[in-house]
Amino acid sequence: MICVIEASAFVAVLLSEPERAALIRATKGADLVAPEVDLTRSLKLAAERGIYAYDAYLLTCAKQHRAPLLDRARRDGAVRIRRRD
Repeated sequence: MICVIEASAFVAVLLSEPERAALIRATKGADLVAPEVDLTRSLKLAAERGIYAYDAYLLTCAKQHRAPLLDRARRDGAVRIRRRD
């Protein structure tokens, strides 16, 4: 399985933050992909959905790779995998 992962999830693993084990479990056996997409398309998506450009950038990458997006919930530190829409 390909999974798009955002930078703070990598940092959480490297720094042994509390969600480290959950991140490792969630990505076991997955091919992790970092964002590499058309910035213009991402900015258009951000404007259409009223979201931050960085979030749109990650969503565009997930769509491009037809992959789920792994991220850390900023408020509670939970690990979740969001399916692309």
